[in-house]
Parts: sequence; structure tokens; C-alpha cells
Amino acid sequence: MMHAASNRFPKNARILRSADYRAVFTGGRSVRRGLFSVRFAPNGRSEARLGVVVPKRQIKLATRRNRAKRLVRESFRRHRAQLPAVDIVVQVYGATNNADGRTISEHLQIAWERIACDG
Repeated sequence: MMHAASNRFPKNARILRSADYRAVFTGGRSVRRGLFSVRFAPNGRSEARLGVVVPKRQIKLATRRNRAKRLVRESFRRHRAQLPAVDIVVQVYGATNNADGRTISEHLQIAWERIACDG
């Protein structure tokens, strides 16, 4: 099955190096949105990139951590075209365990809108 380019999550849309994560955490701005802490910093590239952090202390079960990461990536893919050229690191908190997909999506959408305005 073929996917439209905008629906994919290619390697160039991911933050892969620990130095890039560190740059966002040390020099980035932060948006706290209920279930998430979203940090972002300009990346000097042509488009936004995403990194997701889900601590085991916050979400114990791997299936729940994977679900949280999947929902964050899906939301990012849908909003990536509207985001400025920034590196974004989303830190997930334990409250996502009990949240449904719609709630998670709404919280992330507000964060994306803030980044689009501030970025």
C-alpha cells in the first residue's frame, strides 16, 4: 500500500543523535500541555524534526509507552507541514495511560499551534 509523502515519518523527520536532543533541552523553549512537556529549538534545516521521550518511571508497560509514542508521531505527521524548522522533543507523562486518543491528540494540537506561533 502506497502512502502519501506527507503521511510518512521519514528518517529526516526524526531526531536521531543525542547531541540534537541535548541542544533542544539546553537551548530550547518549552510548552507544557497537560499530558506532555514539549520543548523546541530552531534546527537550521528546512523542516521540523521530532523526538519522543517516554520514561519507564512514568509509564511502566512497554505496550503503553509504544502507544504513547505512536500517537505523538501520528499527530506530528499530520501537523508537520504547518510547523516551522525546529527540533521538537515531546516528553510524555504518566497521565497518558488513562487518556483516550482524542484527548492526547487535542493536547498535542494545542502544543503544535503554540510552536507554529512562537517558532
